[in-house]
Amino acid sequence: MRDLYRVGNEAGGAFEPYVVDGVDAGEVMLVRKKSNEGREMLVGIYRCAHEYSGASTYDHDESMYILEGEAKIEVDGEDGTLHLRPNDVATFRKGTKVSFTQSTNFKKFFVINE
Repeated sequence: MRDLYRVGNEAGGAFEPYVVDGVDAGEVMLVRKKSNEGREMLVGIYRCAHEYSGASTYDHDESMYILEGEAKIEVDGEDGTLHLRPNDVATFRKGTKVSFTQSTNFKKFFVINE
């Protein structure tokens, strides 16, 4: 029965540093690393205590649920800015290019699929 559910997380209950190009981008706690079929599937919580900005190209599909703080995201090739706040849900397909700024004390639940 225990293999049907999981309590806890893969990091042993701890947030791990998340560093991007040598810059402190916050912390991540992974709950799951693989799907039932063995494909990569990262599920976890991301948090960052300080404001953080950057640009990125998604190398996997990612969906997120904003828990705390705000994020402003500009999608390459699209007009306008997405304003994500607590209780908002967003999803980005692999290959999507974005520029973003997130507020202090930002936290999200995320699922990244292969």
